[in-house]
Amino acid sequence: MLIDISLLPYIFVSLIIFSSGIILIKLSRSESIKIKKYQALQKIHNGDVPRLGGVTIALGLATLTYVNHDTIYYNLLYKIILTGLPMFLVSLMEDIYHNIKPIFRFCTITLSAVLFVYFSGFSLTKVQTPVLDFFMRYEIFSFLFTVIALASITNAFNIIDASNGIASLTFIVTSLSLFIASSVFHDPFIQYLTLSMAILPIGFLVLNFPFGKIFLGDSGAYLLGFLIGSLVIVFFIRNPEAPKWLAILILAYPFSELIFSFLRKILFRQSPFEPDKKHLHLMVNELTKSIYRKLNKKKYSNLRANNMNTLTLLFFWLSPLYFVYAHLIYQISIFNLLTFYINIYLFFYLFISNSLVKVK
Repeated sequence: MLIDISLLPYIFVSLIIFSSGIILIKLSRSESIKIKKYQALQKIHNGDVPRLGGVTIALGLATLTYVNHDTIYYNLLYKIILTGLPMFLVSLMEDIYHNIKPIFRFCTITLSAVLFVYFSGFSLTKVQTPVLDFFMRYEIFSFLFTVIALASITNAFNIIDASNGIASLTFIVTSLSLFIASSVFHDPFIQYLTLSMAILPIGFLVLNFPFGKIFLGDSGAYLLGFLIGSLVIVFFIRNPEAPKWLAILILAYPFSELIFSFLRKILFRQSPFEPDKKHLHLMVNELTKSIYRKLNKKKYSNLRANNMNTLTLLFFWLSPLYFVYAHLIYQISIFNLLTFYINIYLFFYLFISNSLVKVK
């Protein structure tokens, strides 16, 4: 069976990512390469796994941009790469040395968001919220809102990046959800880009899930968030007839983690920039490990428990696909879908939290 010629660039990009991942894994084990051991509150894996997956994603993105150098997609891809550099380089330093403070990383994310909105010229003017839309008429407010939205999406992907594969799978599902939306609104430009993005991390994913050989790191998680955030913004500007609250459905899981984490930390008087172990995925991991140890003391594997954590959260990271489809195809209201999602999220969070107390 012959391979469709249009698939060749994607295969090439995936091979670049996969092969660079293999090289980085081998280099990280070399004594000549000094990478500081990672120790953090949110660490849930054993051993020293390189957090350099962001490098593979960046190489894949650069390759994808190059193969599109003579197409209409090049200009946007080029601007995403160029404006995302400050964020990527600083977060890469964190992945190597682990000494960059969260507030400084967030500042570089914001800088990259400012650069993208300024140089791309894409700025949201309506969000279908009366009070906000009143202010969005003013260019400065529209600019600031778009910057905050992009920086928030970028940071949200880093928050959910804990278990093997979860951030990459969320990115793929989010890209496919945006692909569905762009198909319904007949936007081939976004269709091509979102399909490209959905395929982009596959070469990395086969090394990360379920084998856990390499992690995205902050640079990879931020880059994926920045990519999908940029495309979501461009989609809604190109398609003003699309309901703006659809963006929340598309980004349901990372946004719910971001907002709930922010509100929880403010409520308990903690810094929203400092990590804690109260995220849903971290508590699920603790519960999974506790139960798994009791049931399989002899065959217990931290790697298996890590992978089970990703599968346990399948409803949440897979939700954009069936929510976007349910709204656009079956016309189920966004309000009802979001209400359903929030109730499931809160119920599951409380259930896991209570179960964790009983197990301990």
